[in-house]
Amino acid sequence: MSPKISVIIPVFNGQKTILNTIKNVLSQTFTDFELIIVNDKSTDRTLDILTKVASHDKRIRIIDKQKNEKPFIGRIDGVRIAKAEWVTFVDADDYFYPNALQKLYEQTAKQPHVILGSYCKVYDRLGWSRSKPINVVPKECLEGEFIFVKSKFRLAFWGCHSIFVSSCAKLYHMSLFNDIKAINFKAIHSFDDTLLNLLLFEMVNKIVFIKDPIIDYRYGGGTSKFNKLVLPDLDVLYQYRSSLLDKCSDSEKENYSNLEYINTIYSYFLNGLIIERWSSDEFNIELENKKVLPVFKHCIEISTKYNLTSATFFLNLRNKELCYKHISTEANRLRFKRLIYRSIGAFLAKL
Repeated sequence: MSPKISVIIPVFNGQKTILNTIKNVLSQTFTDFELIIVNDKSTDRTLDILTKVASHDKRIRIIDKQKNEKPFIGRIDGVRIAKAEWVTFVDADDYFYPNALQKLYEQTAKQPHVILGSYCKVYDRLGWSRSKPINVVPKECLEGEFIFVKSKFRLAFWGCHSIFVSSCAKLYHMSLFNDIKAINFKAIHSFDDTLLNLLLFEMVNKIVFIKDPIIDYRYGGGTSKFNKLVLPDLDVLYQYRSSLLDKCSDSEKENYSNLEYINTIYSYFLNGLIIERWSSDEFNIELENKKVLPVFKHCIEISTKYNLTSATFFLNLRNKELCYKHISTEANRLRFKRLIYRSIGAFLAKL
């Protein structure tokens, strides 16, 4: 008999966290599930850990990939062999609440396409800190108190507002994946959750929400705006979004997507100056390397439409010295602001 839920975990070099995440899933109060772990050609001890733990629980299935293709394709690979009617995803360093699967599965009787739970942000780079439960449904998606506006929710995956775009804390009906399982996707690391939901939610007609927290979602991983892969990945997202916009001609989606493209590219160069301390020469080299990306060229074309500091960056590109002066001035301002915040924090810590 097939399990009721397929839990899928993509992992790359997760030896520090993957065992605890697996134990967390296996300790769920709801037990009728399979656990599919996709090892994305890890170079550390991840595979040894997976092999050992799988030998003790028949619900665990391992996909050992011979090529590193990033989390997005890893999730799709897991879906391709999944046996259950319902699918959920967990990152290799996140944790379900003990009754998470039970709470999610109870809602399947309402026959939705997707069930969404709330979540808690967890920060552990500078010490363990958990936020209060964050509801996945902002006010702009509700009319009155209970009526859900699906069209507004979908806009989250176009960068329009702050709905939780992660693939975690969600239970998807397998039918949503029928049209995308056979697609030969490009590897993508950043924006992988956004892209997955962007494709899936075009087919969603009924959604159920759970106010209770489902998962502790860990922040501070490798998908920051200064990740070296951010701009190539943004270019992949841009290409998929462009093809969808060609089908729907939605000016609101296009406008918000443009703002996200501009701000992400700007943040990449801004953080390069703040974090990596690029010199003007290093800045110019990085600029020349990234200007060939279609999404970058797109931002140059559209920047005149937006009265933003980030848009000004693209307007100054014809003059490299002016461009560097503009962004380095902003970087120095933010660097000074960060220094002040750290000084205040150090002072308060002594009280």
